[in-house]
Amino acid sequence: MEKIISRIFAIAAALAVVVSVLTACQKDCTSHADADKNGKCDSCGADVEVACDAHTDADKNGKCDSCGADVEVACDTHTDADKNGKCDSCGADVEVACDTHADADKNGKCDSCGADVEVACDTHADADKNGKCDTCGADVPADDSEDQGGNVTPPDVDLPLDPFI
Repeated sequence: MEKIISRIFAIAAALAVVVSVLTACQKDCTSHADADKNGKCDSCGADVEVACDAHTDADKNGKCDSCGADVEVACDTHTDADKNGKCDSCGADVEVACDTHADADKNGKCDSCGADVEVACDTHADADKNGKCDTCGADVPADDSEDQGGNVTPPDVDLPLDPFI
């Protein structure tokens, strides 16, 4: 019987040590503070409701900088510097205005607004010999004056047989 009592006493003492260690490891927090507004107490990590009286959205991402709530982004004047059809501040759809369409890369799209542009081509070059102009895509007639080996074939012309004429 003494062995049972001593074992119970040993178990109780071990439990007391474990409980005291666990209690000492936990931070005692009476008032939760959330300075970084991440929804967690800075001291103990408990969930904290973030209160926000006035929503602000300085970075214009549609979220309150303090509490993360959805915020309607107000924009007085829409700007679209990158000409992507979206306001740079609020993301609203913006009509891209373009007075003159320029197509420097000759891809058939205006470089500023993306509108379809007719590609103008003065001379049709076909460097890859695929039968299409490299600039505008127009059909280019095959050039028969060059054979596969790169040798020039003389044109079919009636030449006089007498070389002294």
